Amino acid sequence: MSGFVCPNCKNESEIFRPIDSGVGGFCDENDLVFLGSLPIDPRICKAMDLGENPMEITESPCIENIIKITDKLKSIV
Repeated sequence: MSGFVCPNCKNESEIFRPIDSGVGGFCDENDLVFLGSLPIDPRICKAMDLGENPMEITESPCIENIIKITDKLKSIV
Protein backbone atom coordinates (compact mmCIF):
# COMPACT_ATOMS: atom_id res chain seq x y z
CA MET A 1 0.00 0.00 0.00
CA SER A 2 1.38 3.33 -0.97
CA GLY A 3 -1.15 5.73 0.51
CA PHE A 4 -4.81 6.54 0.98
CA VAL A 5 -7.20 8.11 -1.52
CA CYS A 6 -9.60 10.55 0.13
CA PRO A 7 -13.17 9.65 -0.87
CA ASN A 8 -14.12 13.33 -0.84
CA CYS A 9 -11.35 15.16 -2.68
CA LYS A 10 -9.87 12.10 -4.49
CA ASN A 11 -6.31 13.15 -3.56
CA GLU A 12 -3.78 10.56 -2.44
CA SER A 13 -2.02 11.02 0.90
CA GLU A 14 0.90 9.07 2.30
CA ILE A 15 -0.05 7.07 5.37
CA PHE A 16 3.21 5.19 5.77
CA ARG A 17 6.55 6.82 6.34
CA PRO A 18 8.92 5.83 3.50
CA ILE A 19 11.77 3.61 4.65
CA ASP A 20 15.11 4.25 2.95
CA SER A 21 14.62 3.73 -0.77
CA GLY A 22 11.45 1.68 -0.35
CA VAL A 23 10.36 -1.25 -2.44
CA GLY A 24 11.41 0.45 -5.66
CA GLY A 25 14.94 0.84 -4.33
CA PHE A 26 14.99 -2.77 -3.17
CA CYS A 27 13.96 -3.89 -6.64
CA ASP A 28 16.68 -1.75 -8.24
CA GLU A 29 19.33 -3.12 -5.88
CA ASN A 30 18.29 -6.73 -6.57
CA ASP A 31 17.68 -6.49 -10.31
CA LEU A 32 13.92 -7.00 -9.93
CA VAL A 33 11.10 -5.34 -11.83
CA PHE A 34 9.10 -2.92 -9.67
CA LEU A 35 5.55 -3.23 -10.93
CA GLY A 36 4.05 -0.37 -8.96
CA SER A 37 2.21 0.53 -5.81
CA LEU A 38 -1.48 0.62 -4.94
CA PRO A 39 -3.04 3.23 -2.68
CA ILE A 40 -6.05 2.31 -0.58
CA ASP A 41 -9.20 3.64 -2.22
CA PRO A 42 -12.40 3.20 -0.19
CA ARG A 43 -14.46 3.62 -3.37
CA ILE A 44 -13.09 0.29 -4.59
CA CYS A 45 -14.23 -1.46 -1.42
CA LYS A 46 -17.65 0.12 -1.69
CA ALA A 47 -18.02 -0.87 -5.34
CA MET A 48 -17.08 -4.46 -4.57
CA ASP A 49 -19.49 -4.58 -1.61
CA LEU A 50 -22.26 -3.44 -3.97
CA GLY A 51 -21.29 -6.01 -6.62
CA GLU A 52 -20.11 -3.31 -9.00
CA ASN A 53 -17.02 -3.42 -11.19
CA PRO A 54 -14.33 -1.33 -9.44
CA MET A 55 -12.41 -0.98 -12.71
CA GLU A 56 -15.15 1.41 -13.86
CA ILE A 57 -14.26 3.96 -11.16
CA THR A 58 -12.92 7.01 -12.94
CA GLU A 59 -10.06 9.13 -11.67
CA SER A 60 -8.85 6.59 -9.10
CA PRO A 61 -5.07 6.53 -8.54
CA CYS A 62 -5.43 2.89 -7.53
CA ILE A 63 -7.26 1.87 -10.72
CA GLU A 64 -4.81 3.92 -12.82
CA ASN A 65 -1.91 2.06 -11.15
CA ILE A 66 -3.59 -1.33 -11.64
CA ILE A 67 -3.81 -0.57 -15.36
CA LYS A 68 -0.13 0.46 -15.46
CA ILE A 69 0.87 -2.70 -13.57
CA THR A 70 -1.09 -4.95 -15.94
CA ASP A 71 0.51 -3.19 -18.92
CA LYS A 72 3.96 -3.86 -17.42
CA LEU A 73 3.06 -7.51 -16.86
CA LYS A 74 1.86 -7.84 -20.44
CA SER A 75 5.16 -6.44 -21.72
CA ILE A 76 7.16 -8.89 -19.59
CA VAL A 77 5.29 -12.01 -20.71
